[in-house]
Amino acid sequence: MLNWIFVAVFLTTPIDLETGVSLRQECRWEEAVEHFETMLASQPGNSEALLELGHTLALAGRYDQALETYAKLGESSDPRWRMESSKWKGLTHLYRGKLAEGLSELERLSDLARQVSDRGGEVFTAWYPGHVYTVLSQFGKANQAFLEALELAPNDFNVLHLAGAMAAHQGDEGSLRYQVQDLEQMVRQSGETSEMRRVYHLQAEVALLQEQPRKALTEIARAQELFSHPLYHETAARAHMALDDPSAAESSYRRIVMSADERLDIPLYYPKALIGLARALDAQEKTEEALTYYEQFLALWSEASEPLPEMEGAKKRLRELKASH
Repeated sequence: MLNWIFVAVFLTTPIDLETGVSLRQECRWEEAVEHFETMLASQPGNSEALLELGHTLALAGRYDQALETYAKLGESSDPRWRMESSKWKGLTHLYRGKLAEGLSELERLSDLARQVSDRGGEVFTAWYPGHVYTVLSQFGKANQAFLEALELAPNDFNVLHLAGAMAAHQGDEGSLRYQVQDLEQMVRQSGETSEMRRVYHLQAEVALLQEQPRKALTEIARAQELFSHPLYHETAARAHMALDDPSAAESSYRRIVMSADERLDIPLYYPKALIGLARALDAQEKTEEALTYYEQFLALWSEASEPLPEMEGAKKRLRELKASH
C-alpha cells in the first residue's frame, strides 16, 4: 500500500493470522474468509482477525458483510480499533460510490484521531477527501482538501503525490511539473529512495499530457520496479490506449481488478478499472466480455450518490452493445 495505514495496531501476529492473509493475497477469497471465521469462532475477541476478515470480505465484493465486520471493531474500548473501524467502513462505502457515508466515517475518524493526538490520522483524513474528489473530477473540492492537508503536513509524501495526480487529471501540466519538482526534492532530502516511485508516476503523467505515451510507460516501469500499485497500473493502461494497444491496456486493468491488498486503500480505482477493462475489451471486439464488465460496473454503482465521469458513457455504450448484439 502507499503507507496510508497510520494506526500502529498490529501487535504479535499469530501464524494462523498470517495464513489467512496469505490466502487473501493469492485472491483465494472464500478460503481466507473461512479461515478467519474459524479463527474468530475460537478467538471471538481477536480484533486483528476481525480487521483481516473485513478486508477479505471487502476485496471479495461482500461489502455489507465487510461493513458489519468493521463495525464490530468499533465496539472496542481501545480508540485505536475504533479508528480502524471508521477508516475501513469509510473506504468500503466508496467501492459502491456512497460518498456521503464514506466521508462521514472519515470525519468520525478525524475526531477520534484528535482525541488521541494521532497526527497521522488527522493528516490522512485531511487529504483523503482530496483523492476522492479528484477521481470524481470535483477539482475545487479536491484542491481545498489538499491545501488543508498541506497546512497540517507540508512534507507528506501522499499529499504532494496525490495533489500532483489531481493536476494531471485536470490537464494542468504547469502545476504538475511544479508538484514533481517539489516531490523529487523532498524525496532526495529524506533519503527514502523507494519513494521515488511517486516521482516516476507523476513524470509518466507529464509525458501523457505531452502526448508521449511511450515515455510514460518507461516512467511507470521505473515506478513499478519499486512498488506495484493500482495508481501506476491505471496510468499504464491509459498510455497503452493512447498507443492504440487495447490488449496491453486490458492486462493493466486486469491487474487492478484482480489485485488484493494493493487496492484496499484506493477503492475508487476498482470501479474505474471495471469501466477501463470494458472499454479495452470493447476496442478488441470482445463484445460478450465487455458487456459483462459494463454490467458489473453499473451494478456496483447502481446506488452511487456521486457518478464517476465515465458513468454516462458506460450506460450509453452498454445500450448500444445490447441493441446490436
